Amino acid sequence: MAKAVKDYAIEYCCDYIKAKNLLRDKIVAKVLENTQEKLMELLQNDLDWMSSEEEDDDLDLESDMEEGDRTLEG
Repeated sequence: MAKAVKDYAIEYCCDYIKAKNLLRDKIVAKVLENTQEKLMELLQNDLDWMSSEEEDDDLDLESDMEEGDRTLEG
C-alpha cells in the first residue's frame, strides 16, 4: 500500500505531466523546425496563385467593361 501511495502521489504525477509536456514541446519544435521552409514555400505558392487569380479577374472585368462600351456605342 505504501508503494502505491508513493508511486501515485501528486508529486509523481506532476513530474510525469511536466516531462510529458516537455517532450511534446520538444517534438513539436523539432517538427516545426524541419517543416518551416516547406510551409513557407507552400504559403508563397498559395499567395502567388491568389495574386494571379486577382489579375485574371481584373483582366476579365476590364474586357467586360470594354465590350459594354462597344455595345452602348453601337
